[in-house]
Order: sequence, then structure tokens, then C-alpha cells
Amino acid sequence: MEKVSFEDSGKLLRILDSVEDSPLAAWINVSGTVPKSTITPEAAFENIHKKYKQLLQEFPTLRLKIVTIDGKHYFKYAEDNEIQINNLIKIVEGITPLQDGLSEWFEIDKAPLWRLELSETENEKTKIRLKICHGIIDGRGAFDVLDLFYYLALNKPFTERLNSFRNQPAIYEFGKACWYTKEITSQGFKEPEINFKALPAELNPPITRPSHVVHPQWEVDYAPISTFCRKHGVTAQAIVMAIQNEALRAYHKGKYDQIPLILFCPVDNRKYPYATELFKKALFYLHAGNLYIMVNKKDDILENILHCSEEFKKYYPTMDPCISGYSAAIMTDETGKMIHQFTKPMDPCKTNYTFASHLGLVGENMDNLNFSNQIAVYDTFYFFNFYGFHNKNTFYFSMNAPYNCPKEFFQIFKDTSMKFYDFIVHNVSEQ
Repeated sequence: MEKVSFEDSGKLLRILDSVEDSPLAAWINVSGTVPKSTITPEAAFENIHKKYKQLLQEFPTLRLKIVTIDGKHYFKYAEDNEIQINNLIKIVEGITPLQDGLSEWFEIDKAPLWRLELSETENEKTKIRLKICHGIIDGRGAFDVLDLFYYLALNKPFTERLNSFRNQPAIYEFGKACWYTKEITSQGFKEPEINFKALPAELNPPITRPSHVVHPQWEVDYAPISTFCRKHGVTAQAIVMAIQNEALRAYHKGKYDQIPLILFCPVDNRKYPYATELFKKALFYLHAGNLYIMVNKKDDILENILHCSEEFKKYYPTMDPCISGYSAAIMTDETGKMIHQFTKPMDPCKTNYTFASHLGLVGENMDNLNFSNQIAVYDTFYFFNFYGFHNKNTFYFSMNAPYNCPKEFFQIFKDTSMKFYDFIVHNVSEQ
């Protein structure tokens, strides 16, 4: 098999900035299937192999690994032996389940920050499964990288969207000032407004440690949700938010009904007028900025969804997401020294905010989509994440939470989502 080689393999690059460094401990898993009659795992591997070096040339971030020097993380191009296709892309023997487990934590200094698996699943389908470090990608972006491999595997031309990501830098300027216009960079570091709004609350169920994350996922037909959104002028993001607004209050049996919950909603900063042309073409790294939407209890399902939609639309046009994205990147200087800190650190176990994200239309040409985020459960706190995402036919709900959260916690979220879905189906049938 032809060896892949680059003149700058093994070259040490720069230290990571704070937005690159903070999510290194997490690995994202995304996957989808196509009929085996369309492509077999073996044929998919051969098609990817034909354009593998071109892929690494046009998307050089896929060649990066992370090394530690004097306790600090640095980007480095992987050595030639570490980027050979057989080290990173595997055909898995036997029949694999449709439902994925979480990604492993791979050693970030031994090879590039991703792995691809090709396998046959039940029902004679071929699965394409990507595992990629959160330090170089966000959740939506992980599905875009999966799409790269999908089109290569099926020997199809890239979409216009994927083509726009070609030939971008492997890394960007330290601190990401090149991503934002002066309206953002001139403001410097700003602490998230949530730190001054958050009220004492214990939304996350207490758990015993050690622990680890699990990711229950369930699905429904997307068509009624799409129709409902058009009918009422809302988005699936508002539906995900409203489900969380009700489910968390239901789990706590009214304890927090009188306070607003803060829903931590990531948005794509590339879509803002404060994004530079360079940033708009960026595929890798964390593009997300954060909105902290305060929502009140609403007993009626439609009123709840409309309320979440209105609050999201009110906050969305502000500079806040881009300010939060830029601020997250400049908390350290180019020696790795912390130069900015939160005066009131965010702790989701002690304050009234939680994470709600609709990843959008993803993997549209694949079925049986999977998404999970292998995050650490620390001694003092953990993050609970509630996601929605969809292709053309199916809407998926996904939770990321410690396995030893009470069973009732997981069940209430699923029951609440299905209650909302039944309402949506009934509502659109009344047209």
C-alpha cells in the first residue's frame, strides 16, 4: 500500500489557545449507515484510500496531534508513520450494532485526533463511524467531517458546502482574532453574563463517583416536526429547549417552578455579521458561541415552545455569542499563562442553567444516525447535555449524562419528549 508522506511531518507548531485546550478531554462520536447494496465496507475503504492523501492535503487539520511540553499542549504535525491509512481507518470484522457506544479516549500525542471505522451492521447496512477529538471540532462540525468520508466512500463529489471548507489552515491565529471583526476583538475578554444571572439551584441529580457518561438516544418521524415549525414560525431548537424546560421542572417536582431556568444554547458564530471571511470557511475547531436564554415555567406545551422561541429570537441577534467565542479563546497568553478568569465560575451542579442544543440537519444522505460526546465526570461537577438533530426523515433526541443518574431522570426526559411529539403530531393533523 502506497505510503503517505509530507515534508513537514513531525513539525512542531504553536501552543494551544484556551478554546482549543479546554475540550481536549472529550471525544465526539458520529455515525450513519447506507445500504450494503450501495457500498460495502471493503469498497468504501478502497474508495477513501484512492483520495486519502488528497484529503490530508486539503484538510490538513486531520494531520495534527497534540504534544505536551513543560506541562503545556502544543500542536504538531503527526509523523509519517502515524498518518498511514491503516492506522486511522479500520474495517471492523463481524456485525456491529446500529446503536454506537461512546468513543474511546485516544492518546492525543500518538496519532492524529480522529479515527474512522467501516463495518457491516444488522439489516445489511454499511456503517461509517467517526471518532474525533472535541478540541478540533464541535458537534455540528463532526457531522460535516463524517460527510467528507461519506462522499469519499461512495466516490461522489463533495457538496458546495464541503467544497467551501477545502484548503483552509491546519491551525488558525492564536486567540482567534482572525475569526472576528473589530466590533468583537476590540472588546477584549468579557465574562459570560450568566455568571451574574445564575441562581443557586441543584438541577443536576447528585451522583456517586467514580462515574462515566452514557448517551440514551431515541427517534421519531421528522415530518410532523418540520410541518409544526413552519406552521408556528418556530425552530426545532425551541422545541428542544421547551422539552428541557418542562422535563427538568418535572424531575424536581415543582421545587424550581418559580425561578427562570437558564438554557445554555450554542449557536454557529460563522453565521454572524461579525465573522470574517476566513472564519466563514472554517470547518475545524469550535465555531459555537453561547446564548444563555432565561425561560419561565409554562404549563401549556404550545405556549412553552412559543415562549422559548421568542426568548431565543430576542437574544440571537446580539453580539453575545461572538463575544463569548472570542473570550473563550483569550483566557491564556502565548506562554500558556492564565490571564483572564471568571470571577464566578459556572457550575451546573449548583446553579440554574443547563445545556440544550439542536445540531440541525446532518447526515442527510445516511440513516441510523448516532451522536454522543465522551466527556469526563469530574469530582466536583458534571455537564448534562440534551441534544436534538435530524436528517431528512428522522428526528433524534440524545442525552449525555452520568450512568448513575437516577433512572427517573432519564425516563422523564424521554417521556416529556414523546409527550411533546404526540402534541405536535396532533397539532399538525388539525390543519
